[in-house]
Order: sequence, then structure tokens, then C-alpha cells
Amino acid sequence: MVAWFEKIKEIILSHKNEKDEAMMNLIEDFFDVLMTVHDINNEGKMEVLEDFILRICALVVDMRIHICIRQEAIKKLNALLDNISRDARKIISKPEMLSLMIDMGKRILDAGDYDFQVGITEALCRMTSEKQRRELACQWFSMEFVANAFKGIKDSDFETDCRKFLNHVNGMLGDKRLVFTFPCLSVFLDKCEIPSDEKLDEFWIDFNLGSQSISFYIAGDDDDHQWETVSIPNDEVEAFSVEVKDAKKLLTLILKNTMNVGNKVGGQLLLYFDPSLEIIDVTKNIYGANKHRMIMPVKRKMSEATMVIPGTDKLTVKTLITNTSTPRIGRVKPPLKMVNSAEPPSVYKVKERGAKNAVSLPGSVEGRNPHSYQSDFPKSQITVSKVSEAIENDVNRNVLVKQNTSKYLWVQFKLLFFVICPPYTTSVLHTLLLIVFLKVFFLLTTICSEFS
Repeated sequence: MVAWFEKIKEIILSHKNEKDEAMMNLIEDFFDVLMTVHDINNEGKMEVLEDFILRICALVVDMRIHICIRQEAIKKLNALLDNISRDARKIISKPEMLSLMIDMGKRILDAGDYDFQVGITEALCRMTSEKQRRELACQWFSMEFVANAFKGIKDSDFETDCRKFLNHVNGMLGDKRLVFTFPCLSVFLDKCEIPSDEKLDEFWIDFNLGSQSISFYIAGDDDDHQWETVSIPNDEVEAFSVEVKDAKKLLTLILKNTMNVGNKVGGQLLLYFDPSLEIIDVTKNIYGANKHRMIMPVKRKMSEATMVIPGTDKLTVKTLITNTSTPRIGRVKPPLKMVNSAEPPSVYKVKERGAKNAVSLPGSVEGRNPHSYQSDFPKSQITVSKVSEAIENDVNRNVLVKQNTSKYLWVQFKLLFFVICPPYTTSVLHTLLLIVFLKVFFLLTTICSEFS
């Protein structure tokens, strides 16, 4: 079996830290056979521990191997270390094992997955007593406050003490950390709420950059109430969204397939957080920005009506706002009154381009629903740009008419002038007639311009 293990490791290393379903199946099959041999009798147990404890620990700390395979290895390592005998502990006291323990302590800092961190911490605690941990912690962790935090883990309260230790370690790493942990207000699978573990003061949600997943723990249904890990990896998420809803920040994970959490089944996971927590960036780093769906706020409909007030030369644009949301009961605003300083507010005309007749609105709107304004206006309302275009066209047309009229009158007067006053007339008479004809011409031109 040792040769089989070494060959499998060689194949795994050839895939260069890539996640491969075939490799996962291969290592799982090997560990299943290994555990079968381990559980046959004491002789098989000792043989497995002696041949594979060091090899599995080396697999756990090897950064060249994908984290999913190393997670599977740490689970099997803790299964092998469960209820280990005194004779088997002699294997753990070997110098090679102490060196691997130091490497395992380093891997806690850069594991990139909270469940993986818990597995390594659990293995170190299983291989040593509380007294030994107090002596070896300074060797495992170069930073004193990390070593002191590890010394505070008690076997009787491992779950809660381990959470405090790892939250402290991940928090002190700052921007270099690969695990972000946030307290959650509640979690739902579709419409079913998932209860948190009563032993913890918070419902912690772990955002794991190394394994590209979000995970949390719930109390198991068995008699021992062992923790059950719920993990949502990147390849199982179709899309996600982040929004503020009911004064809470809601992270919704839309799953590719339904998942089981305890006795609950659903296709969407809803996680509620305090609105002050910044979770969107780390979620994008895990699942990818391409899976982020924006939740657009509800927009209000806007409509514009151009109103021309009689008696003035001013063009007034009024914007009518219709709120599409459900109106609040008992909070109706009084209708607005539009007042014209030039004329009494008896009639307001809505001028529409191309319309033959103007629509008149009563000046007093008391007693009417303020939201009924919009129904009084024509559906085809004129905007500022359309009115400006119409005015410009009218001006151009008037200028053209004036120019054509002036040219026509000028030609006619030239012909009439030369008929009445031929070239052989005296210069004085010619000049007087020219002045009279020009005055008459400009007078007629002005009159024609006014009528046009």
C-alpha cells in the first residue's frame, strides 16, 4: 500500500495544483481502503499508523497539492488519530514528526480555508496533550501572541476555543489573510431558517479565498451533536447578489443544484448580515465578479408636459412625478396650485405639437386626487426640445416668406418705375419719383411682413 500511495502522490503532483475530479476519486478510494485495513484489528491499526502517519502529514503541508486533496487528507489523519493508543504515540514522538508539526503550524496561517485550519489544529491537539502543547506552541508558531492563543485551547471546549483562536489568528493577518469571518444574523435555505449552534455566541460565516468557498457550521442531528460543516464552493454557485433589505445586508447565493442542510432542501441560500459589514468584495473574490447580479432599486416613472400660459411669451415646463410604489395610507398631500401672474388662474392650456385644439384644465383643483394630474394631460406630450424645434421651423419659414415677398415687390416696382419714369426724363423729376417709389415700396414690404 505504501507503493500505491507514493504512485498516487506522483500522479497528483503532475497535475500542478489543479482541481481534478478524477484525482479526488482516486485519493478517496485509497483512503477508503486504508481505513478498512485500519479498522480490521489492532495489528492493522498499528501498521497503518506506522506506515502512513508521516506520509499523510507530509501530504497535508505540501503546497503543491490542491487544497481539496489536502482537506481530505487531514480528515483521514484525524480519523486515524482518534482514540490513539499509548504505543501508537511513540510514533508521533519521532523527530521527523516534530518537524512536520512545525510545518503544520505554519499552514494554519496560510491554509486559505477555515475548515482546513480547524482540521490542522485538531490534529495538533490530538497528537499532544495540553501540557505538551504549552511547551511546543512556541516552536509551532513564531509569533508569541499566536502561540499564547493556541495554548488557550482546551480539549473539553475545543469547538469554541478553536473558533476564538482562529478568529484571532485570521484577524491579525490583516490584508494578508485568506479567511474572512463575519458574524451572521440569520441563514435561510429557501424559506427555511437554519439554526445556529447554541455553544457559540455568534453565527459565524467563513469566506475562504484559498478553497474559493463560503462555509459555516451547524449542530449535527446525532446524539453527540457533532458539528456539521456546510460548504458552498465556487463551482456550485450559479450567481449571487448583495442588497440591503429591511435594514439588513442580504447575500443571496443561487445554486446550480439543490442542496441538503440537515433535513432541509433548497436551491437558494440567504445570509443576513449587519448592514455595516463589507462583504461584496470578498464574495466577488470567491465566486468571481461575473457571477454578481446587481439588484436595481425601484424607479419612479417621470413624465413631462410643456405648458404655455396665455398672455405671456414664456414657455413653462412642468414635470409630473408618478410614484409606482404603494401610497401610504392617511398621508395624502394636498394638490398643488399653479398661478400665473399675467392672467387669472382660470385656464391653463396644454399646447401640443400638431394638435388642432388646445386642452383646457380648470384652474382650481381642490378636492381632486393629486395623482389625477397626469390623466388630464394628452398622452402625446411636448418636451422642451420639440417645442424649440417647432419655433425654429416657424421662424425659418417666416424669414423665407419675407425674403420672397420682398424680392417680388422689388421686381414689380422696378418695372413700374421704368414705365412711369423713362430714362429720358429730367434728373430732378427722376430723383423725386425714385424717392416716392422707394417709400411706397418699404411701406408695403412692412405691411406684408406684419400679415405674414
